[in-house]
Amino acid sequence: MFQSERGGKYDRFRGRVMFPIHNHLGKVVGFTGRVLPQYDDGKMGKYINSPETPIFNKSKLLYGLWKSKNHIREQGSAFLVEGQMDFLMSWQAGVKHAVASSGTAFTGDHLHTLKRLTDELVVSFDNDDAGMEAGERALDLALGADFRGRVVMLKGGYKDPAEMAEKEPEALLAAVAAARPAPEFYFEKYLGSEGKAADLRDRGALSRVRAVLAKIKAMASAVEQNFWIKELAKRTHLDEQTLQAEGEGIMRQATSDKRHVEEAKEEKVPEITRRALLSERLISAALGINDLIRISAAKPHMPEEYQAVYEVLAAGKRHSEKPDIDELINLAVLRSEELSDAEMETLAGELEMEWAKDRRRELTFEVKRAEAEGDEKAVQKALEEMHKLPSR
Repeated sequence: MFQSERGGKYDRFRGRVMFPIHNHLGKVVGFTGRVLPQYDDGKMGKYINSPETPIFNKSKLLYGLWKSKNHIREQGSAFLVEGQMDFLMSWQAGVKHAVASSGTAFTGDHLHTLKRLTDELVVSFDNDDAGMEAGERALDLALGADFRGRVVMLKGGYKDPAEMAEKEPEALLAAVAAARPAPEFYFEKYLGSEGKAADLRDRGALSRVRAVLAKIKAMASAVEQNFWIKELAKRTHLDEQTLQAEGEGIMRQATSDKRHVEEAKEEKVPEITRRALLSERLISAALGINDLIRISAAKPHMPEEYQAVYEVLAAGKRHSEKPDIDELINLAVLRSEELSDAEMETLAGELEMEWAKDRRRELTFEVKRAEAEGDEKAVQKALEEMHKLPSR
């Protein structure tokens, strides 16, 4: 349950079937809820989770691992599925080495956890675009972390492992047992039927060969790289040395692109301003007394991202559609504290002064720009607003 600013209480998981989420030692650390079919209007998320806390981080936890870890050791592989129902139905069908991500993309932290148990990841793709993309990302990540990767193909039109497990549990067991090495899947996806030489007069054909090469060259094992490039040469009827040289060029370009992206990110790291810090503390204080209306007058003085945080919380919600806003919401909730009226008034006053300082700076630039353009009306308007700004 959570309470809105007007005192109304809402069930976060209303209209959903509940699943407890255990950590890898078997302790319950959170919950997830899957929307019931009669409430699924296509506009809400299929799954929602408890807010992240110091003991619940969905980017590190794998659903079901506490039950399946011994089976993973015995099988020598982990069967990765997308959701709780896929895990539970796969387990019920006899696939005991399954794990699921908990409402988040598969991450390096997940792989680090699995590395203690196995060096092989078997991935099942849901039969839709999002499922295929998520599965391929997981495979790429695994191959780059020195895992062997294999792919389970769900034949018979089944949309996910849960549906196949429900209707044909034996078929799911057989499909998992027959999982194909990841590069073979890539060959079929990008290059089509076997035995057909690549026609490089077609620009698209060259792009597809390069896509497969990039995936092979990203593998951690040089031995595996060499093996699969030989297989690619057979598949495309291209010279092996040529493919090796092309692959090296792709990796050099990828390294250069990554460096440029990282440099750009470093240049654009946002500064944590005093306005942001004051806004966060003021929102946390309002949450502490469960009265966001108390700080409504301060909202216009907050940076845009904290205005968004305020709007989400004021609507009685704890999640938005933007991960960066959700992160700020979680911080505000975790740091909620009760302050006196005088302390909150002081915070609001300091926030207004910081806003005025920033606005004065913006108006100064506006005046200079307008003067350079000879726009007297714009100059006068900016100066009038500047004179109205509060000052200490």
